[in-house]
Amino acid sequence: MPNRIKILFLIDVADADDFTGGAETHVMDIIGHLNRTIFEPLCAADNRRFLERIASVNGVAVPTYLIRRRRGRAPLGYVFETARIIRRVKPHIMHTHKPRASIFGRIAGRLSGVPVIISTLHTAPSLQNPKGAKPFLYRRARYTLYKYANALTANHCCNMNIAVSRYEAQISTAKDGVSARKLRTIHNGIFDFHQWQNTPQQNPHGARLISIGRLHQEKGHIVALGAMERIKRIFPAATLTVVGSGPERSLLENFAGMKLAKGSINFLPTVDRGQIPSLLRDADLFVLPSYRESLPYTVIEAMASGLPVVATHVGGLPELIIPDRGGLLVPPGDPEALGSAVIELLRHPELRRAMGKFNRARAQALFNGDTMIKEIETLYLALVEQKTAYGIGQ
Repeated sequence: MPNRIKILFLIDVADADDFTGGAETHVMDIIGHLNRTIFEPLCAADNRRFLERIASVNGVAVPTYLIRRRRGRAPLGYVFETARIIRRVKPHIMHTHKPRASIFGRIAGRLSGVPVIISTLHTAPSLQNPKGAKPFLYRRARYTLYKYANALTANHCCNMNIAVSRYEAQISTAKDGVSARKLRTIHNGIFDFHQWQNTPQQNPHGARLISIGRLHQEKGHIVALGAMERIKRIFPAATLTVVGSGPERSLLENFAGMKLAKGSINFLPTVDRGQIPSLLRDADLFVLPSYRESLPYTVIEAMASGLPVVATHVGGLPELIIPDRGGLLVPPGDPEALGSAVIELLRHPELRRAMGKFNRARAQALFNGDTMIKEIETLYLALVEQKTAYGIGQ
């Protein structure tokens, strides 16, 4: 067993508008909370600004490495660049995140002789995108290519794969061909629960809604704005704060300007994660209208803040939200159903309060960051011990 286990985290963030997405948050949380007496984290990514942010997570220096993107040979370039970094840092473990980093990183890791390769399976490409996102044949080809490349590399290059939700584990094995023998579920979790404590709601008739996430078509924000038309007819003072940035920003602002009264929708660009607890404390209800999700951090944070949640019945969201106890789940793409669910909770402040209390207790018990880190560290140690027992990677 080496004195300290060197772990290279590999993540693809080149096309991200901000770094508050689930995979980015997940990587920063793991790096920031690993036991540094046992583990030495490093990070490689293809976005310089992300690496600048991660270079001193929790005030501790983290070596970072930029993967240069080369036009015209993206897949091979990614493999070569990753292999170059691997040869330089010689990690005992490589832990990959997001599809491109995982598929091409696994190949580079195996060719370069990394003793242990682990991939976390976040939300994969899907055919179930909102209408008009991409032509169906394009989505079919992209999904099929991903499915087979992911299964091949996950089964033959990885020592273990991690699913962040039971839903993701089920899809990975049943539809995407990942071996159940090489798959373990470790739920996302959050830290420092004291910062998420919600203050008691002073206004029993409060109608302050909040939604946090990238402004991308798959997140369904346009559905939330459509629901607001219905909500405003019953609760004229209702407001929705939309936190995030992305390619849908202009479309959403134009829709809000044409369809809703001024001041109904408050768009906030990407904020520092340290500001999110205060934004949640000022809200009465959290809304997530996504078309697909895995196990979103934003919902866990809302639960920890004592908020009830209205979300879509997709992905791992049913693992977070217990209907009628912690919130309500509705079909994706249905503004009428979303609006009706929000109105139902706004009409019953005591029910909202009870749901918020239930959610906070559930988040603390089941989605705790300390538990997540302990399970990941245990997996790291077990896999390295398997290798060093045979004299590999010492």
